[in-house]
Amino acid sequence: MVQQYQQKPIPRTSGNIDMVVFDMDGTVIDTSGDLVVTANEARDQMGLPPLSTQLIHSCVGDALLPLIEKLFHDAPDRIQEAIRVFQQTYKRHVLGNTVPYPDIGTVFQELRKQGIRVGILSNKPSELVRIPLYHFNLSPLLHFIYGGDSFRERKPSPRPIQRILVHFNLEPHRCVMVGDAPSDILAGREAGTRTIAVTYGFSSEQSLVDAKPDIVARSTMEILSAVREWNNVKLVEDGTDDQ
Repeated sequence: MVQQYQQKPIPRTSGNIDMVVFDMDGTVIDTSGDLVVTANEARDQMGLPPLSTQLIHSCVGDALLPLIEKLFHDAPDRIQEAIRVFQQTYKRHVLGNTVPYPDIGTVFQELRKQGIRVGILSNKPSELVRIPLYHFNLSPLLHFIYGGDSFRERKPSPRPIQRILVHFNLEPHRCVMVGDAPSDILAGREAGTRTIAVTYGFSSEQSLVDAKPDIVARSTMEILSAVREWNNVKLVEDGTDDQ
């Protein structure tokens, strides 16, 4: 069942949800295996010991520089070298163990059938975002794909979402931000959108709950269910049913 947290009533004048913005790693694509392999292979090339899977997963969601700073915390004077080695290594492994989460393609298709725009906003460099989306034939289902180099700021800053809203001429309450990291939820909340946190990704459920999303979903299909519920229930300003 979809779990709700501090859900805000939809004003009568707000209309339906018209756009859903998805994070990628840990939300649309399971890149955990390739990230672990890449991080530890890059560290090995630099003469550093391997990191635990849990630690590597905890770093996912950051932009490239803070990600590298965490993964190579014990080599602070070699960060530029680490960026180069990590990116070269990741390109070799980008599709090795990476898979889409179950039913995510169906979720995209069903949202589009409802006339809802669907897109990706990741902190990962755009080139690395597009590779798995094209490979798994998900890109034709998307209206836009933005990476960490698409805007001046990155999540948890609300600026990228705000820029997307302006581009599509949408009010914030007609958009949903979906992600598996607190940074996704914080970005959405600060931008004024609705938010859905997914628990099947890289972050702990408690850290997501602490970020105060509107909905916590435990599967991709629960994302779809939440949007359908929002679109099928029109509420007046005081939160009472309009029927």
